[in-house]
Amino acid sequence: MDNPDTSPRPTGQPDLSRRSVLRGGAALGAAVGMTSVSGPATAAPGTTRSPRLVLAHGGHTAYRIVVGTAEGPVVRHAADELAAYLREITSATFPVVVTDELPDSDHLLVVGRHNAVAAGFAIDANDLSDDGFALRTFDPRRAGPGRSVLIAGASDRGTLYGVYWVLDRLCGVRWFAPDHTVVPKRRRLALRVDDLNGDHTPRFRFREVFAADGVDPAYRQHNLLNGSSHHVRDLPVPAEIDTWSDYWPYEAHNFHHIVTDQDLWAGGQLKAMHPATREQAAVELVRRIEAKVANGRDASYGFSQMDWGWTPDPDSQTFADAHGGALSAPIIDMLNDVVARVRERIPQARLGTLAYQFSFQPPTDLPVSEHVVITAAPIEADFAHPLISARNEAIGSGLETWARLSANVVVWTYNTNFQNYLLPFPNWWAMCSSVRQLAELGVQGYFGQGAWDNGGGAELAHLRLWVLARLLWDPDLDADALIREFLDGYYGAAGKDVYAYMRLLAAAVEETGAALPCFISTLAPPYLTFDVVRRADALLDRAERKVRHDPTLLRHVQILRLGLDMVILLRRNAFHRAAKDEGVSWDPDLDRRIARFNAALDASGMTAFREELGGKGLGNPEWLRTLASLRPAPAAPPPEVIGRPDSEWIDYQELDFTLWPLTTWVVEDEKASSGYAVRMPGNTPDWGVQVPLSLLPRNGAWRLYAVVRAETNGADSTAPALTVGVYPPFGNEITVLVGELSDGEYHTVELPGSYRHDSADMLWVAPPNSDQVRYVYVDRVFAIKA
Repeated sequence: MDNPDTSPRPTGQPDLSRRSVLRGGAALGAAVGMTSVSGPATAAPGTTRSPRLVLAHGGHTAYRIVVGTAEGPVVRHAADELAAYLREITSATFPVVVTDELPDSDHLLVVGRHNAVAAGFAIDANDLSDDGFALRTFDPRRAGPGRSVLIAGASDRGTLYGVYWVLDRLCGVRWFAPDHTVVPKRRRLALRVDDLNGDHTPRFRFREVFAADGVDPAYRQHNLLNGSSHHVRDLPVPAEIDTWSDYWPYEAHNFHHIVTDQDLWAGGQLKAMHPATREQAAVELVRRIEAKVANGRDASYGFSQMDWGWTPDPDSQTFADAHGGALSAPIIDMLNDVVARVRERIPQARLGTLAYQFSFQPPTDLPVSEHVVITAAPIEADFAHPLISARNEAIGSGLETWARLSANVVVWTYNTNFQNYLLPFPNWWAMCSSVRQLAELGVQGYFGQGAWDNGGGAELAHLRLWVLARLLWDPDLDADALIREFLDGYYGAAGKDVYAYMRLLAAAVEETGAALPCFISTLAPPYLTFDVVRRADALLDRAERKVRHDPTLLRHVQILRLGLDMVILLRRNAFHRAAKDEGVSWDPDLDRRIARFNAALDASGMTAFREELGGKGLGNPEWLRTLASLRPAPAAPPPEVIGRPDSEWIDYQELDFTLWPLTTWVVEDEKASSGYAVRMPGNTPDWGVQVPLSLLPRNGAWRLYAVVRAETNGADSTAPALTVGVYPPFGNEITVLVGELSDGEYHTVELPGSYRHDSADMLWVAPPNSDQVRYVYVDRVFAIKA
């Protein structure tokens, strides 16, 4: 579609604002007053095939879409969407009629619940939950099955979802991305009667995939995702689709905002057992909930811990000790008490609270009030494996216990690497298995946090949203088949190669035993070996060739390649060393790869390549673009290695460093060995340059050297200019004074001792955190065999 914010509108679609009411024919009530059929129509005797309703053939249809006059904008929009997409599928025009009388026809598609057809079927809204809907075939002229169809939800949103479900599951429309909808063309559109009879409810009551690539409200509604929380809630939404679930009180990290008396604060949180804490919390929550209700919102609010740890006051600790030592116990007891107080003033009120980090361990023998929603957030999980697995034993045990203690659990899980949204994060199948496990536990809500604060282009974000949306409605679906379907629909002929790419990376995680925490600080995780990256690159080369003549599909593949291209461009030095060691000829094709990376970065719309943490510019894509586009000159060997064979020393340059993006930039520097150096402002304390000791060869011990300079601006010669160290442990460091670097030239600093390959250790360089030094520069780090 040309405009990703609107659904397709074929020429000739009826205009709701000018639609006339069709008169004549029997009234709806009179036609269906005796109808009580609720099951599927029966097939002809001796057959097992379900009969079909032919909605259109050869560009013509006998069907009209009927909407009751009492329906609001959401249901009328649902009818318009049904008409528009059916026309796009079949080339037939399906008139939309707003009326409370029934046209004299057995070729009707009745949309909504405010009509006598729905009343005649006695559809129970309680059975359909918040978002469910009923499908029924009927004959408006007599009691019993017929060729007309009713789509009616328990709510307006349920009706909207019923229409989208029919268009998607039965007619084949696929909303893969906000700007990529696949609409099949059918000369003859015939739907099975069995598929048009039955009730449909989502397994998860609350469903949100929190990612910038899915922020478009129409895209989320098309895929039956009912969550709209956090900053997304404040974005403008057209009235015809502005219907979202209020089940989850999502406000978080607000203990100190709700209870502002600092005498009631303790150890970073609250004195949870103190009566005054509970009284103040209840009073403030009543005030906030009443204001929310006055604005037309639901009567719920979050009351959750601050986003740091807790050293409890004695009374809270004593209560925790009495309930298995779980620090969640005093918090749950407080929530149970506070929600009871709030409901004395607001009987329908509900509260929500977090089970997160220090409070994730559930208490023993302390049921949660039915009016409190628990948000369990397993941020410490290894997302390479399902949440309930041997690798996540404590996480799985905690989730199982929370599900026993509370009937209202939302799981806040994590589906990306927040340190770098582009880094391949092969949790794709594990993510799907977790959904099925949570469904089996009885969890009611799912909040999957992805690259939420970037403009778009995160690693396989649309695939995650589309697959998760379907599993959250029906966890029993085949996840692998869904992944394949998305890849074929979104990447076309390249889909099979993208699938092979995903399988390769997932197998590499399994074979290496690598973990996938949601914060990976390196571009060299164990699963991205030179061999795996080279094979993955070949698969995406092939994928790109297959769609080279289709600009849309080619753009999709090239945006997918952002992550792998980034890894290759930023680790090219290490991969050249690996290729040499393995005797492999390897050409990274820098000119073409850099050009593709920059073009795809622009096309992606990405505004942050990592979590921004308060909008400080931490994830500025230009920082990443600068690094990826470097073309350093060959560096001469440092004087300390002259005369040594190549096997006895290793040079590490800017592209080998792990850099802190907020303050550390690579700049041109004619004094540096490669023409580039890393520059850090002197008034920061960051370990802005880090060199993982996993880059050292696996055999032997090595001495380490850093080549550094500083702009000291005539500062006190005895003041610190910079510090170089190896961590762990703390204290293994050297502070270089201003007097040693006052000439503005590069100097070599030797670290004491020798070091070996270690995946946990790093060399680091930090500025002095002083205004006496303007900038600190790092040219290179090199190692000499001990």
